Amino acid sequence: MSDVIRTVVDIIKLRWSVDILRALSKESLRYTDLQLVITVTTGRTVYNRSFTDSLRRLEERCLIERAVGHEGAACYRLTEVGAELVSLLDGLERWGERHPALC
Repeated sequence: MSDVIRTVVDIIKLRWSVDILRALSKESLRYTDLQLVITVTTGRTVYNRSFTDSLRRLEERCLIERAVGHEGAACYRLTEVGAELVSLLDGLERWGERHPALC
């Protein structure tokens, strides 16, 4: 496996990364709103430490951007690079649906 593929797989394996990217593909969200959307859509409890770590790692990889609004609340949005990865994730989902025996 190439180093590039390993890097992409490591990003996808990161706790909450797929959920974060998918949520931000629909709209920019504040930290607490992003947590809520993921909790509602996945039915899983979002723990602050692992969630914050994932946000930071995705930001370091330039997949999401963090901006502080006039009220001081952090707002996250998907970058163009992040949107490209979401497209790949959508393709992986379609592939998995076509091959249910593997999933």
